Amino acid sequence: MEVFAGSYKRLRIVNENEANFEKMFWQVKKPNERKTVMLKSLVNRKAAKEEFEIMRQLDHPNIVKVFESVEFSFQQCSYFGIAMEFMNLGDLRSFINMKNEQPPDERIWNEKDALVLVVQVVNGLRYLHQNEILHRDLKPSNIFLGENNRLAIGDFGISDKLATTRITKIIGTEDFLPPEALESREAEHLTYARDMWSCGIVIYMITYLKHPFIEQHRIRTMVNISEVKIHKFQHSFLKCDDLISLCLKKNVDDRVANACLLAQDEYIGSLLYQLDSGISFDDMIFSGNFVEVVRLVNIKLEKDKKTLEENNNSLQLKVKKLASDIRVKEFDLKNKEVSWKIQKSMYEENLQRMNRENESKKLENSIYYDDILNDFNAKREQQSCEGVVPAGVSCPLLKRVKVRSAFYGLWPVNSGNTTNGICPNCGNKNCGEDICCQVDLTWYAKNECDGNRICSFNGDKTIAGDPCPGYQKFTYVSYDCHDAIPPSSAFITTPLVFIYSLALLL
Repeated sequence: MEVFAGSYKRLRIVNENEANFEKMFWQVKKPNERKTVMLKSLVNRKAAKEEFEIMRQLDHPNIVKVFESVEFSFQQCSYFGIAMEFMNLGDLRSFINMKNEQPPDERIWNEKDALVLVVQVVNGLRYLHQNEILHRDLKPSNIFLGENNRLAIGDFGISDKLATTRITKIIGTEDFLPPEALESREAEHLTYARDMWSCGIVIYMITYLKHPFIEQHRIRTMVNISEVKIHKFQHSFLKCDDLISLCLKKNVDDRVANACLLAQDEYIGSLLYQLDSGISFDDMIFSGNFVEVVRLVNIKLEKDKKTLEENNNSLQLKVKKLASDIRVKEFDLKNKEVSWKIQKSMYEENLQRMNRENESKKLENSIYYDDILNDFNAKREQQSCEGVVPAGVSCPLLKRVKVRSAFYGLWPVNSGNTTNGICPNCGNKNCGEDICCQVDLTWYAKNECDGNRICSFNGDKTIAGDPCPGYQKFTYVSYDCHDAIPPSSAFITTPLVFIYSLALLL
């Protein structure tokens, strides 16, 4: 379904004459809603807006309910649309035609069936007159039927507010105009009399399924209207005839003045009383016995009162349960709040305790490290190195530091392990700074050794930066570099120092 007018989508056209583009009717619906809507659309925007303004003020079960207005275009025509409730059983004229098409022996229609519709016509028209609104075009094609025998008056295209001194042009459907309108073709006073004449014709058509004045010849029809010559039937519905006679009077002063007075008729009044009291059509009393009507209404009121009390009790129970649920939830929230506060307090206490413990440990560690340092300094002042320590070996009492483990060291040019600058391991000639590709030597930190020193391990003369060939893995930072000793004593003392240093490392 394509979007047709505003947010409505078109279902089908329901025009009587689809060639009349000035006035169109569509059955439409909104995409997300199940109910369908009748969209009455007019090219005459002024007339459409006036009709919408009248209908939007009305709220009654026997008046077609209007929802909103919408402006749109269709086939190069601009329309002002009125969205109103869709009466799914069509209009009253179609209903009457359908009844007339049935064979007489199959047609089931009695006065009770007629009164169900008549009382709703009177009820809807009474509501209009109470609000000083003249319909001015009341006829079966402007009255619609819905579910459960519901009837509603619609099409307020030429309706107007009451103004007895106002004179207006005569408009409307000719077959439903009163005699005074036919006699004065140019103007008429706006009164309820015209609506009451049309109401009498509608009641007659509902009762006898035929127009009271129409003949085959148009002139005869006009004469019948002017002289109020009503078709007579062999059978008659007396209660409906009484209402018809009150409305179809030639003299305006003799005609019932408005629908409010018509509703005061004893019989129709009893039906309206039942209708206003919520009595269904199936339960209504059509006998006219007002005592029985009052008793029925009282029974209905008692049932309604009992139902209302039950609903009230049920509502009170729901309110109590809701209040109880609220109290339980409030109690749970309070418990959760208390629990949260307790947890927060415990967390804060634990945090404070942990902070105190950390501060205490920091203080203990500080005292412990100070004691160790003081003890170390005291021992250092009391003790000294014994024996001769070769260059590159630290004092055993000092902190050991591992340096540059396992990389190819520089092969010493002036050591006894070279021949004419040729590396005995790889055979490469070097200039004293080349890296031997075969020997894994370890660099020793020599803070004070220079070219005038002699390695105390093997007696070779060294230069600053040479690795000691006696130590292949690691050494200690030298804090105390001694002068070289004779090679003879070096070979005696050096292994002992080496073993002692290795033991300290392990």
